[in-house]
Amino acid sequence: MIAVELNDLKAVKHLLRQDLDVNTLTNGTNAINLAYENNFEEIVLELLNFNSIFPLNFNPTKCGNEKLRKFAEVTEQLHDLIKDADLAKITEILESNPNIRYFYNYNNESAITTALSNKQFKIYEFLSSKNLLFGPFENTDDILDGMTRDEKRNLRSIHLRNTKELSEKHVISLMSNSFVGHDNLDEHKKFKY
Repeated sequence: MIAVELNDLKAVKHLLRQDLDVNTLTNGTNAINLAYENNFEEIVLELLNFNSIFPLNFNPTKCGNEKLRKFAEVTEQLHDLIKDADLAKITEILESNPNIRYFYNYNNESAITTALSNKQFKIYEFLSSKNLLFGPFENTDDILDGMTRDEKRNLRSIHLRNTKELSEKHVISLMSNSFVGHDNLDEHKKFKY
């Protein structure tokens, strides 16, 4: 918090690489709200890139920092794409931001929560496979309690199908790797996967 209070971007970056919880409250506030209240937009952006929630009352139209405004637009766009089940564009955004695990929107709802609450089960499973997470303060029980038995069954079947596909791919990979180092590589090439 002291690095944020001093608007010391270099120190903030160093501290973030130490795996600190960016959402920790100190004296009733957290680093991102302190940075946002003081208009330290480069620090706000850095914290968001390290999986911070958005600051309270965040308004992207008031941002002077173009990168921060663009980041905010992309996160909101991702949530809209999840609702529309646009897997190709979702994939592009995830590939462009490989270190972000929550992708919070302005309401501080994670991307994976948006998928689940909008019953986009295939997108939910895809996001899970890309290691996106629920926010530590999000309660998934409320979402699951609001689902019908059929919706829960559908979610479970998608999860089981994807788990089976991953398992089969893993077995094939292990089999192909087991031929490495063998003298007769021609036999390996004949093997049909």
